[in-house]
Amino acid sequence: MLASAAFPASDLRRAFLDHIVTETLAGRSNLIKGFTIAVEVFGRDESFDSQTDPVVRLEARRLRRDLDCYYIDAGRKDPVRIHIPKGGYVPQFDWQVRPDRKPAGTEGTESTAATGDGVDPEPPVPPGRPGGRRRGLVLAGALSGLAVVAAAVVFFRAPAPPAPMASAGFPNVVIPPFRTSDTSETSRVLSTGLGIELVQSLTHYDGMRLFQPPDASGWQQARPGLVPSYIVQGNVLSEGDVVDVSVQLLDAGTHEVMWTDDFVVPQTPGALIAMRNEMSARIASAIVQPYGPLAGAVRKSAALADPGSMDSYLCVLQAHDYRRSFDAARFAPTLACLEAAVARQPDYSDAWALLGWMHLDAGRYQFRAPEDQASEYEQALAAALTAVALAPQNTLALKAVSSIRHHMGDYDEGERLAREALALNPFDPDTLAQLGWRLAARGKFDEAVPVLEEAVSRSVSPPGWYFNMIAIDALLNGDYRAMWPVAVHAAKEGNQIGYGLAAIAAAGNGDGPTARAYLDRMNPDALIATDPTAFFRNHGAIDGIRDAYVAGMALAREAAFAE
Repeated sequence: MLASAAFPASDLRRAFLDHIVTETLAGRSNLIKGFTIAVEVFGRDESFDSQTDPVVRLEARRLRRDLDCYYIDAGRKDPVRIHIPKGGYVPQFDWQVRPDRKPAGTEGTESTAATGDGVDPEPPVPPGRPGGRRRGLVLAGALSGLAVVAAAVVFFRAPAPPAPMASAGFPNVVIPPFRTSDTSETSRVLSTGLGIELVQSLTHYDGMRLFQPPDASGWQQARPGLVPSYIVQGNVLSEGDVVDVSVQLLDAGTHEVMWTDDFVVPQTPGALIAMRNEMSARIASAIVQPYGPLAGAVRKSAALADPGSMDSYLCVLQAHDYRRSFDAARFAPTLACLEAAVARQPDYSDAWALLGWMHLDAGRYQFRAPEDQASEYEQALAAALTAVALAPQNTLALKAVSSIRHHMGDYDEGERLAREALALNPFDPDTLAQLGWRLAARGKFDEAVPVLEEAVSRSVSPPGWYFNMIAIDALLNGDYRAMWPVAVHAAKEGNQIGYGLAAIAAAGNGDGPTARAYLDRMNPDALIATDPTAFFRNHGAIDGIRDAYVAGMALAREAAFAE
């Protein structure tokens, strides 16, 4: 773990983890105290006072978050899970997967790449680009045999079965009142109101049933018939001039941490209510973003089958998955699923919005005959306007209308609606990305790139298309070194234009073999490959973007096939 770049902890927090695990496995857990950690890990002297210097408490909280993030993704198949219970620093070790059994659902599910094309998603690094970071190699030895050693000295708990999904595929989300870690008035006010405001913020999103019990610990008694799917729990801590709110999304059946994050804001005198409202909006956006933890958790629980067999909510999730790569092979079944969803639930705004986007894709990617483009755009607009009529403040619906108006040539209206959606939900990364993309397509890169970078930073798992226009900006500036790492992100998950951008960036850095590897991944039948002029015209992009891409692809082919 310590040697893994996927473990997001800083070097000091890695040393923190190494120290407490080593001491525990050596039978010295009784010596793990805040004072000894401060002195031995953080270099404090004998005058250290935890009341005036909260470094150990703050770093422990961040380390818990680092561990949760690691086990959500890269470490999800590790046999042993390390966690640090709140209120102390002695680690505990649980089986995630017992040695005598495979993880559920892993049989036959491994793929060689996110794109499904059997190609390593990380090609060789072009000359001049630094290699991956090598962090914590010295510390890594302390954990190299952790699964074996810990099994001999620690009692492990087997994972519980997952909670059942709520009826009709909509998860029941329970949001108990947030707890406090101190006695300050600031924390009391925030913890009292955050849960309430969070529920209000989440009501703007379709696809879940929300429950808010009056007590953080006794909600099962308050709603004895409730079968929760997920629990959102939070903790508020006021320290000095900042407030730190930690939030977790838990699977109600297994208590597995599906997502965790810290939200740190300065204390502003006389503005606690405004701070509370902003915080709840940020938390809501983080949890329910299309590629975020709740959607991912529901996909995992439902073990998604063929789209035609899903209920309406899972069809919406499938559509969001499709929109990560716009894979032509997934277009028809996803369209059919959404058509069935709106027939089954004609008041489901999100399904109508995504149906509008599917008809837009039929025209702009020429999944239908070119002569049908105008008809597809009209069907797209009708579906998206239905979504807005059902839910006028639904940002997904507004984004759909914005995108369709843009692709129909009404660029000003497309930008206006994108800004309107962002005003309703300023913390949603997908809404930021939509606005940034519109601005960039029309050549407004000075405003677009910071907006897109903010979308990436706020997203739990940004899709490749978030990076396309950032890479194109670097291309327009002739900065291939800056373009390369962005283009690599753009090229993941089958993003066809991302493959082209990565090939261009590799060629610009003098690496012909890597350029060829990306060119080989491109689908020769995709519109961006057969007719890039039509592709950029269909997306309402300025001529300069098209010209730069076409010239870049010529450079990539020359480098790729040079003797």
